[in-house]
Amino acid sequence: MARAALQLGVRELAELVGVAPGTIVRIEAGKPSFGSTLDRLEAVFRAAGVECFTDEHGEFGVKLLAKRGATGRKRRPPSKRVQPTTVQK
Repeated sequence: MARAALQLGVRELAELVGVAPGTIVRIEAGKPSFGSTLDRLEAVFRAAGVECFTDEHGEFGVKLLAKRGATGRKRRPPSKRVQPTTVQK
């Protein structure tokens, strides 16, 4: 959901997080992942204006706080979109 809201493909998000695209697919499918990978994923989302949270039932969720691109800047129309940068590990 957060990836789609940010208009990012699997490959783009994987590059930003510093993982293989298959890792993003597994995370989205609810499979286990390393905590450090999830921390980097959360950092990318936070920089883009997406809040990650766990509700009272222990379910994970995301909330779009602002319409921003993956770089943390306000999104531009697709024709003028700036290439996002990676998050430092």
